[in-house]
Amino acid sequence: MNEVIKTKYCYDKANYDEIKKNILNDIKWSERFLNKGVEEIWKIFIDIIHDIVDTHVPKKKCLKTKHHPWVNYKVKKMIKCQSKKWNKFKATKTTEDFIKYKKARNAATAAIKKTICKFDKKLASNIKKDNKSFYRYVTSKSRTKDVVGPLKDVDGRIITDDLMMSNIFNQFFSSVFTKENSEAPEVAMRAVDDEDQGVYDITITCDMVKSGIDKLKEGKAPVSLTSHVGKIVRVFN
Repeated sequence: MNEVIKTKYCYDKANYDEIKKNILNDIKWSERFLNKGVEEIWKIFIDIIHDIVDTHVPKKKCLKTKHHPWVNYKVKKMIKCQSKKWNKFKATKTTEDFIKYKKARNAATAAIKKTICKFDKKLASNIKKDNKSFYRYVTSKSRTKDVVGPLKDVDGRIITDDLMMSNIFNQFFSSVFTKENSEAPEVAMRAVDDEDQGVYDITITCDMVKSGIDKLKEGKAPVSLTSHVGKIVRVFN
């Protein structure tokens, strides 16, 4: 198990009154989104939510322990018991405590093997419904990691810089693209039964937005939404 330091947002101590006030009253959304495209509006929205979170949600640094996906409460308990027996044996150096440690160790080893087997079977049986978890687990077991580069440019120089390698790939792939005619084709007019038929302004209501948010699945949404944006958006509820 590896340990890394990470920053965690304490949402239970967040100032939700100020967050709600900022989102509903202080920010002029219509002015921010005026004459902006969909991608620009989304980026502005995400940046604003991130700023609000950084301002009103306290943070703390903690150790993030990377556990194996198959570890459950029973296995943790048996591993902890094994560790206690081992520490006691190191302190006493008696045969009796060593025998107790061996029993705890063998029980923990058997439980780990059984849990891994059960976990593998569950992944295999659910591969059609949840193939992401299956391939993530397979990739984690791989000892080799796929890396890009180094590359050689047209002059034969070895390139290791990420930006320069990206430019080399860009030049190569763009060279094999089909060159399209820049002139727009003529669009034939289509007769319609009703002269009023056409494309008009689209109306989006708050209920439509709320319905869309409620249908979001955290595992399928973009990364920026699955972190803290999804939690803050639920303030509207």
